[in-house]
Amino acid sequence: NRREEDPKYARMVSVEEIEKNEFNLNLPRYIDNQTPEDIQDIGGHLQGGIPASDIDLLSQYWELCPNLKSDLFKDNRPGYLDLKVDKLELRNSIYDHPEFSSFIDGMNDHFSKWRQKHLEQLKSHDLGCFPKEIIKDLAENLLVHYQGIALVDAYGIYQHLMDYWAETMQDDFYIIAADGWIAKTHRVLEKVKSGKRKGQEVDKGWACDLIPKSLIVARYFAHEQEEIEGLEAEQEVNTSLLAELEDENSGEEGALKTVENVTDARIAWHEALLEWWQHIDENDYFMFQTALRALKTAQEQKNELQINPIIQSYANSKGNITKKAISDGQIDSSDMEKQSLLKLWLNVTKEIADARKTTNKLISLITQKVLMLLKEASIDDDLQELQVIGKYLSLTEQIKMLKGQIKTAEQKLDKLAYDKYPELTIGEIKTLVVEDKWLAALETAIHGETDRISQGLTLRVKELAERYESPMPVLTEDAAELEAKVNQHLVKMGFSWK
Repeated sequence: NRREEDPKYARMVSVEEIEKNEFNLNLPRYIDNQTPEDIQDIGGHLQGGIPASDIDLLSQYWELCPNLKSDLFKDNRPGYLDLKVDKLELRNSIYDHPEFSSFIDGMNDHFSKWRQKHLEQLKSHDLGCFPKEIIKDLAENLLVHYQGIALVDAYGIYQHLMDYWAETMQDDFYIIAADGWIAKTHRVLEKVKSGKRKGQEVDKGWACDLIPKSLIVARYFAHEQEEIEGLEAEQEVNTSLLAELEDENSGEEGALKTVENVTDARIAWHEALLEWWQHIDENDYFMFQTALRALKTAQEQKNELQINPIIQSYANSKGNITKKAISDGQIDSSDMEKQSLLKLWLNVTKEIADARKTTNKLISLITQKVLMLLKEASIDDDLQELQVIGKYLSLTEQIKMLKGQIKTAEQKLDKLAYDKYPELTIGEIKTLVVEDKWLAALETAIHGETDRISQGLTLRVKELAERYESPMPVLTEDAAELEAKVNQHLVKMGFSWK
């Protein structure tokens, strides 16, 4: 629009030049925006050292940070330099350098001035405003504000604003133009795309186009959000520990070789406990097995009795047979055979209860003993398997508990945020939209340009350092050493030649 020329970006082209190109309007015919060829230095490859001419091409950085160059490089020989700092510390050496830090602070201050200038102006737009006029003035002002700033591409800054405008800000302004500064929530309804419910609408919660829930949470419920993030961090740690435990113990001889879920782990724990028990305490283990067999026998006998028509006649409306019903039936009946059958059912039921009580007591005692042993600093090898399975069960239980806590906390936070919208004043809405949403997003994007500048210098210096760090004599010597080692290995393998 301004008819301004910018190298590798825009220039005015005459009709005569277009005619010479046979009226072809492909941009590369008129604007060369290719990166100049990166010339290799033979002297650097042969004798080492970074060519000073390549470093001098980064003069825009050295003009901004006069002492940074001398802090990064040292003399090698005339016309060549060596890197003074470790390559791994290169980015930190640049980013933390006082002069570069000063540049970053200056960039932050520069944006703050533009931000302060337009803060109230953005808040002043209201119902019936014209978004196209707003973005035109805003973008042009931003472009002018960043013209002439060292290392900064003003059009790059301009593009950040235009991208955010197209993505979010434009829609927000049209909402304001139509409804004013009102934050309306609405239900999010989605149609099912497949299955039995295809075409039906499903409620996916709620949303607010002008003020997303995250902004409400950040400004009014930061403490609640921090609690959720703390729970999520704890869950992530436990999940990582569980994955590590599975990786280390899932092999053919591992304690978790048959474990894929909590049910498998409980079965594996029980089997490992019995295996250890029979070697450590034969008497109690024998008592347990005896009670277990008695329980199995009594249960089989009761199953046979349950299908007897006489016993079935005492079932309640739900099909259950209770001890009270059988006892009452035994008292009321004068039939000796029926009384005997009912008495047998009661005796078998008691045997089951006694056997189950015995097995539970013995299992509880041995489990407590194992848990006490597992708390000791050093444990026997026989307990290693139980320790691993126990840790698996503990971690899965902890993860399950944390998931429940996170879900409950998120539901509570969701309600707090939803209930906050009707309470917002126009002033609060403007602060949330202009400061917390628009300007915060732009500030983050523009600050990314600072990182880009730092990263650009870091990558270029690292590239040059790696390119010339191994000169030809070193490479030749390394190749000779490797060849000699290979020949020695071949001789040991029985291969040799004259």
